[in-house]
Amino acid sequence: MSIQFKDYTSKKTRITTRRFYASVWDSTHNRLVVGPYREAKGPKLPEVDKLPKSLEKQLKLDEAALIDAINQGKVQKKRSGLKVGAVAELWLEASRPPVYADSTWHIYKEFYGRYIKDVFEDQPVNKVTAVHIQKYVNLIKDKYSPETVNKCITVLTGLFGFAVDPLKEINVNPVSGIKRMKVPKKTRAVWSEEDVQYFLSLPDARASHYYPMLCVSLTLGARPGEVCGLAADALKDNPPTLRFDQGLNRYGNRSAMKNDQSHQTIPIPPDLHQIIRRHILWRREQQLKNPEFGCHEYLFSSPSGNPVRPDQYSKAFLRLVRKHNTAAEGNKLMRPLPEITLYGLRHTFATNALAKGYDAALISSVMRNSVKTMLTFYAHPDQDQQRELITDMAADMGKKVSGIN
Repeated sequence: MSIQFKDYTSKKTRITTRRFYASVWDSTHNRLVVGPYREAKGPKLPEVDKLPKSLEKQLKLDEAALIDAINQGKVQKKRSGLKVGAVAELWLEASRPPVYADSTWHIYKEFYGRYIKDVFEDQPVNKVTAVHIQKYVNLIKDKYSPETVNKCITVLTGLFGFAVDPLKEINVNPVSGIKRMKVPKKTRAVWSEEDVQYFLSLPDARASHYYPMLCVSLTLGARPGEVCGLAADALKDNPPTLRFDQGLNRYGNRSAMKNDQSHQTIPIPPDLHQIIRRHILWRREQQLKNPEFGCHEYLFSSPSGNPVRPDQYSKAFLRLVRKHNTAAEGNKLMRPLPEITLYGLRHTFATNALAKGYDAALISSVMRNSVKTMLTFYAHPDQDQQRELITDMAADMGKKVSGIN
């Protein structure tokens, strides 16, 4: 009896499964016919010459069945398997929220449709090899950013992983071992404290419907999705606080907070409290005219009464900055502002708070993330701050040296 085996190691559990199968040569068609897989899991895997009795008996039966099928001319041709497109549909359906977070699921679906579908959709999933995946990665990395390439690898890993288990269409994920691209660290532009005060004093900014939200972003360094997702009852009066316990994603769906630290009640200054209160009063005035206006669970409403999605909020902020910078061209009474993203306001908060000498633990508590995350991703000291630090250190060292001499 000829017995072969293949090994498969799960990426999640790291447990190796050895799959044994009987094989018989079909001389009529000049091909090797194999039987079904009979699995044995690790960590201690049996060798072909030391099989458990029950497994050896089953493989002998498989061999006899193969020989009988060959003699009767009833060997079934190995099926080609499901197409990648069919597997993708099954995977996306099975991984709908809450399996994946809502925004994650939408992004995976979007990336499959935009970057992967046209390439792999019509290919049998059991015909796609690691070589095909690597060639695909080599092609797209010349056209798209490292972040996009890595996201495509993530989607393909999930898709073909689903074909391995639970579909059992393939034994090994062909994406395993494909290396991701190195993502260069980006220098994110931030505003100085003077830029923040200047922006908040601009007539166009103060007249913007989104001014209360921008004040929250700049005063608390909150994520855009958290500002949009503030609950209708998040504002409290005595003392003035804001409760962060939910978010809103760009698809208009409620989202969970990033981590447990994100769920907090944060004290706010009286001025910010009054600015938010005025927005609430405006919403109530609109509801007197139209009872259905602003009928949702969120604190902030768009001019039309709907929840404010992060992408909508982001575009409104960018329009304000660009409008101001256009007006500032050739106007000596105005100065342009650095063009930053809405998320850059969170980085601005961390950078300026550190520059003013506040404790890193205190800053991270307001931002509702760890000290390590705040220092690694959000604080961006500029060269002036670095120069000031080095000058102060050099001056201190000079005093000590003078004292010794």
